[in-house]
Amino acid sequence: MSTGIRIMWRAIVLLVLSAALLMPANAAELAGQVVDEAGQGLIARVTVVSSTTRASEVAFTAPDGSFRMQVPEGELHVLATRGPEWSIAEAQAQDGQQLSLQLQRLVDMPARGWWGADLHMHSTVSDGAQSPEDVAYACRAEGLQIAALADHNTVDHHPVWLAQRSDDFLPIRGQEVTTKRGHMVAINNPSLISHDISQGEADARRIFRQIREDGGVSIVAHPYVPGHVYQFPEVLDYDAMEILNGSVPPHGPVFDFVQGRKAWHQLLSQGHRIAVVGNSDCHDVTSGTGRRLLRNPEQSSQSDWRLGMMVALVDFEQIIEPWGWKGLHVGFYRTYLQMDELSEENVADAVRAGRGFVTNGPLLIATLDGQLPGAEIQLGERERLELAAEMIANRPLERLEILVNGEPQLSVGTSSAAQTAVTVPVRPGDWVVAELYGQWPEFATTNAWYVR
Repeated sequence: MSTGIRIMWRAIVLLVLSAALLMPANAAELAGQVVDEAGQGLIARVTVVSSTTRASEVAFTAPDGSFRMQVPEGELHVLATRGPEWSIAEAQAQDGQQLSLQLQRLVDMPARGWWGADLHMHSTVSDGAQSPEDVAYACRAEGLQIAALADHNTVDHHPVWLAQRSDDFLPIRGQEVTTKRGHMVAINNPSLISHDISQGEADARRIFRQIREDGGVSIVAHPYVPGHVYQFPEVLDYDAMEILNGSVPPHGPVFDFVQGRKAWHQLLSQGHRIAVVGNSDCHDVTSGTGRRLLRNPEQSSQSDWRLGMMVALVDFEQIIEPWGWKGLHVGFYRTYLQMDELSEENVADAVRAGRGFVTNGPLLIATLDGQLPGAEIQLGERERLELAAEMIANRPLERLEILVNGEPQLSVGTSSAAQTAVTVPVRPGDWVVAELYGQWPEFATTNAWYVR
């Protein structure tokens, strides 16, 4: 048996065992296979939820698509997923049943020059729940083509992480520079970045400068999450801002989705060209914390004061619950980058240029005046530019909104995958963003275009 196959089987065993630790004593068993349209087995994610107790379980299929997992007893709701480029297979089942679940490839994004990246996740090398090998396997099951393992204040994970490279998966060096006054993610950096922040702004600038001199990319992580707020608003030396972070609800839906998006728009309106990314910040590929929160909000709130505060303030059923059931896994938020081919250098260039879009599901391939997000567009004598958008989703869509300087200018209703083209009134100095909304919390946003 090859080393690669041994690693993949090891990942399956460890993931199922770690998930089983959350199961009650009266757990039963469910088995089956996930396949594509041709009947070929797929590496995928299988989520099982009890119809009566809300207990849930997660496992990842073996390379041949097969799975066997511990599940709650009784009636079960089963979902098989492989990221936004694939359909979702759902079934009702009983414990002990054998299932066959088929996924359909909705779009091959890499074939069109778009690559899905999650540039912020963790492993047991710092405070994550799984090993780097297990995290890499989960990334493949979620349909990611690019991932950066960014453990806190260490690069010890780099050798084993880079060894997970395959034809369809590019692992990238990462580290989360964790300070008391904000967190910064560095990708493509070979050397450890000092997290000393005793000199305040001077150290913040030094961190970004060192990342840049090492040939890396700097990202301000979850800048508005309580306890991790980025405290240097005047220091804009970074390459990108993580405006969407898939942390445990309600942190992600409240602080990053609302505050991060608002702050980014304000910076753009002040004349700053800030690229944005969305990342999962995953600490557990089986979404253990999120699943426990949804099953028992009161108990989870008592164990984490931030959860307790927000569960008390935010509508649980309308805001937190839909967010939580969506996953909180690797790739929960991801950034699609437009590149000619898969390489670390191309990833770095695309992030810096803002040549992509951020999503937690819907795919939004858009151009303005025929140019990709991040581009500067010369208006000349014109007063309008054409925005062309292709929208693809495995869940229902609601509307496409076009923002000029942060204000909605056009809204196009849509209920399924579609293509559209609209003309947008603009003036020199404007910035334009396209946003795609589905049922909460389904959302995607392009990076900005700059009109000159």
